[in-house]
Amino acid sequence: MAQRRNSNGRSEYQRQQQAMQRAQRQQEQQAERARKAAEADRKRREREQKVAYEQRQAELAQARTIGVEHEAEQLRQLLRDALVGDAPTSFERLRRVHTPTAFDERPWSRPELAPRWEEFAPPEPGKLSALLGLGKKRYDTELAASQ
Repeated sequence: MAQRRNSNGRSEYQRQQQAMQRAQRQQEQQAERARKAAEADRKRREREQKVAYEQRQAELAQARTIGVEHEAEQLRQLLRDALVGDAPTSFERLRRVHTPTAFDERPWSRPELAPRWEEFAPPEPGKLSALLGLGKKRYDTELAASQ
């Protein structure tokens, strides 16, 4: 098959091949730009996360420092009070006198009412169970158990 040649000696086939290669290079360049943009975005997010982590750690360190300084101040105050304060603590100084109060038995001294049988008796059998004969036997059993 004869190939057509244009004025500068190139064939149509070579021209198509070069056009395809240019298109492929452009696609590769676009893919590379997208990859670089994604990589830059990932690095930016990592930096932001690192900064946020460092800020949280700094806040935590500051809060712990404040807590430790407060405890140290309390210990200093305790030591100051122990050295400069009143006379040393002794058993006699801490001793307290106990004065017992009189026992009031009035709330518990009232006599209670005796229980009534009607409150604890089992319910009598209904008409249907009395007709079948099952209710009377069960009632007698429950009555004997509750008495």
